[in-house]
Amino acid sequence: MNDLFDLPSERPLPDAVRIRARQRVLNGIRQDHGRGRWAMVAAAVVILALVVSAGSFAIRQGDSRPVGESGPPPTGNTWLTPDEQYEVQRGVAPPAVAARCAAQRPAEAVRWQPLLTASLHGVTVVAFATSEGPVFCETTPATVTVSAPAGGDTGGDVRATFISSLGTVAGVMNPQFTTLSVGPGAGSAERSLAGVENGVFVVPNGLPRGSRGLTFYVGGSPKAQGGARSVPPGAIPAAVPAVTDRPGTPGERSTPDGRRLDDCFARSPFPVADAADWQPTYSQALNEHETAQLGKYGSLLAICIIDDSPRGSGVRLKIDDETAGNGFRDHEATPGPLLFTTSVFYAFRGKPSGASVSDTVAVAGMTKSPNVVSVSLSRRESAPVQSPVHNGTFLLPDVDLGEKVPGAEPTSTITAYDAQGQVLGTTVISL
Repeated sequence: MNDLFDLPSERPLPDAVRIRARQRVLNGIRQDHGRGRWAMVAAAVVILALVVSAGSFAIRQGDSRPVGESGPPPTGNTWLTPDEQYEVQRGVAPPAVAARCAAQRPAEAVRWQPLLTASLHGVTVVAFATSEGPVFCETTPATVTVSAPAGGDTGGDVRATFISSLGTVAGVMNPQFTTLSVGPGAGSAERSLAGVENGVFVVPNGLPRGSRGLTFYVGGSPKAQGGARSVPPGAIPAAVPAVTDRPGTPGERSTPDGRRLDDCFARSPFPVADAADWQPTYSQALNEHETAQLGKYGSLLAICIIDDSPRGSGVRLKIDDETAGNGFRDHEATPGPLLFTTSVFYAFRGKPSGASVSDTVAVAGMTKSPNVVSVSLSRRESAPVQSPVHNGTFLLPDVDLGEKVPGAEPTSTITAYDAQGQVLGTTVISL
């Protein structure tokens, strides 16, 4: 018997899924009952939890429209596979990445053959086949980390042979298994999907800080039984130190924004690639207890919500670079040449049950054109939300998902302006 119905424990939905699920419930309630009676019921949607078959999929909603096509994005859920989440390339490695990896082991690298490349949050990992077993190489814009050859023994079903200081986990597994997710052990419900290819697996930037041991959730097959495999702390490899081969420019840390960004990265559950090189761009108080801090690093955008309320969650960090796995792009601005967005919930309210609910969103974004100096978000009911561009980023706060016209499509419009106030372009966002 395999583990088809051996489902993992519940975990919170990503922001994208919360937004879409909530919008669907709102629309249905409005159609049935009209205005004024649905707000408290619909707000509870954000406490939904997601149950996923081990190692197979994450949930998202699809938007396959060509760039520039008008009209609201389509609704409906699709599945986000590990290949999509990590932009997996099979049998190849980006030449620049392969060259940096080879420079660390020049004598051996001439015989390396790429098996799998996976990327997330500025971290790229390549699995190479060698005669001594797989070698794993992790790169960021500034660093490179190379493992020793893994050897062919899986130690049973699956074995981690490489762990990095950025939370990358990689190793070997029984090739009869084709799906895998990895958690930090100690009964934690946290887990990350793995990219899998021909008996090797890769999870870039997927292991939280302070993890003790590992838990592998192996997807079953007709030939092998899946399930959870726990690995104690003493049986996992030590993190391999990184080599800084391309030093970057340190980010500013002397101002309140710089210190706030640094503190957010330090308190984030997951390590941040090249954390010292990120530049703070803008901050804004969202309410009495919450502040949004933006930062950027190359094409990466970070939005951190710092919550200092008595029951606050500390920091909530989201990093995005407009790829599918880094933001579940379905509910964000339609792709285009001017900007991209990433949205987060804030202003959560406690309920007697202990759950937290929110229907307030902040839309952060990064511009792609230096001609964009301000942006606005317009909706059918509320006044436009406006923001100047700060060091290539912007923030549109206080977007209330409860402000909707009954029966209308859940869309808003983002407009980009130049220095003269002329419209450079518009894009649709599903809020």
